[in-house]
Amino acid sequence: MATQKASGFYIIINLKKMEQEKNGTENGIVDAVIIPDNVSPNSVPFTSALMPTSSGSAELMPIADLLKKAWEIYTMRFWKFMGMFLVAFLGAVPIIIIFSLYSFLLDTLSVSPGVIMKIVLGIAGLIALFIFVFVALVSQASIYILAGNLSRNFSIKEAFAEGRMHVWQFFVINTIMGLTIFLWTLLFVVPGIIMAIAYSLALWAYFYEGHKNGAALKRSRELVKGNWFAVFMRIYGLNILLYFVMTIPFIIFNSGISEDIWSSIMNIVMSLASPFFIVCGSLVFQELRAIKGESKLVK
Repeated sequence: MATQKASGFYIIINLKKMEQEKNGTENGIVDAVIIPDNVSPNSVPFTSALMPTSSGSAELMPIADLLKKAWEIYTMRFWKFMGMFLVAFLGAVPIIIIFSLYSFLLDTLSVSPGVIMKIVLGIAGLIALFIFVFVALVSQASIYILAGNLSRNFSIKEAFAEGRMHVWQFFVINTIMGLTIFLWTLLFVVPGIIMAIAYSLALWAYFYEGHKNGAALKRSRELVKGNWFAVFMRIYGLNILLYFVMTIPFIIFNSGISEDIWSSIMNIVMSLASPFFIVCGSLVFQELRAIKGESKLVK
């Protein structure tokens, strides 16, 4: 990786080829990240990432072009995304074992655990629950890293290690975002929806620009302002469309398919598609950043 300074910006350029033959120039992807003079190249999580250096238009790219680019990235990293899902599942194994043991003692052997056994199982259950939540959060953060930092060919282990480095801010920003949207929803449903879109790029504001805590939400709102409907259509609109498309077969074949089975199928499909929508969010953030320029917010 080489670092150059040009036109008041640090330009960090990755010199490696991207995995397989899909390097940045061949796919129309700029394999560089532009960081302002007043920001250290080491202060942002993605020190070498996908970032457009300029924009030829003040509008977001057509949805069809966005889908094409997102699909290229999604297919390129598909097995890495699936690997992170597997890691998240493995994180649930300890809690499954604890509950299975308790069920075995109570139901199969008809043995009521004593006080000490209940305390031991309770503590073990809490530890297993913590492991499950922690691994799930790290895995989700790792998916964001795989979706946004294309200039590095991560192994699953490396992506997980990178996600672990950023899991605290990932958790904090998600928590602040969830609570804030919930409070807006208490006023009425519509304000909650409006703010959900306004804050939808907050995590990318952290990963690409280093904005933490509430500053990430402010940066997201700054970028989405004036582009609310365009952002909605490119992130949530596609998600909603997929959901409704998935419900059509169930409506048609309602009598022949169990609701539980079809619900499970839908959950699997939506889970598999979730990294694709995360990639869409990454591309939308980069476009808006190129259009609107650097943030004046204090990090």
